[in-house]
Amino acid sequence: MALASCFALTTLGCAPINAPDPPNEALARQRFAFRDGGETHYFEFVRALTPTPSEAESWIFVFPGSGCASIGSHLPSYFRGLEGESGPLRVFVLEKRHSNPKSDAQPCTDRFVRDDHPRRWLSDYNEFVAAQLARRQPLRVVLVGISESGEVVPRLASEIAHVTHVVLLASPGADPLDAFRRQAAKYRMAGADEVLAVLSGPPPSDVDGTMVAGRSYRYWAELAELATRASLLQLRIPILIGIGEADRMVPAELAFETRDLLARSGRASLTLLAFANADHGLVDVSNGRRRLPDFWHNVDLWLAR
Repeated sequence: MALASCFALTTLGCAPINAPDPPNEALARQRFAFRDGGETHYFEFVRALTPTPSEAESWIFVFPGSGCASIGSHLPSYFRGLEGESGPLRVFVLEKRHSNPKSDAQPCTDRFVRDDHPRRWLSDYNEFVAAQLARRQPLRVVLVGISESGEVVPRLASEIAHVTHVVLLASPGADPLDAFRRQAAKYRMAGADEVLAVLSGPPPSDVDGTMVAGRSYRYWAELAELATRASLLQLRIPILIGIGEADRMVPAELAFETRDLLARSGRASLTLLAFANADHGLVDVSNGRRRLPDFWHNVDLWLAR
């Protein structure tokens, strides 16, 4: 395959980006019950170029970003470019508790907001991955954190012994509150001053019921506790970060700082894919071209290495 200059830093190959998306399959939402009595749903599908014994599969656990709308209507075409060049891939996409089974913009329920915080994500993600790995041990175990979930995936990887690779998409591998402060100052984000002011004072008596900029106080307080870069520095497995340089949701420059930090620490396993002119969804703001298939194709080639 001919290589093109897809990224500012690292080019592993390019998937065709002008072809129309294939029609989405009717993927079933599968129920997952937690030990505490709660539940959520997930999707599972296989991408492979040729039939191969299941023992050779790599398992990819994907944790979506913020919001309560289901990603189901975008599956599996969201992963176009991840076709199995590295071998057969079994993909799991876990939804947050109380997610809306539809993909529309209906308001999130109170139950969703109360359960939407980092400690809950870590607990649920740990339990889900452990339950799937109890079925058998695959060739590789890859954790993918998209946007908001990327803030906890590095720590999750340190807690699960069998993880072999970590991927962060639209997440710069920085401590969340530092990234929030940087982006708030850069774009004068609405509600940012309120969040920072509340976090600088004593916690309210009801950390779940007190809302700050549309999220619970618990959500913000637990984000402030996360040390994402320290978690990355503890890992001894390959890490890949994909970021759009025109991202207005997270500070893209922090991904470069994360790369340099890990390089100074003596780590050589971080691959940074920086997409020029791409936004938070990896859409080129200059021409509307989608770079997400390029990203997933490069993840596939990265796994093959």
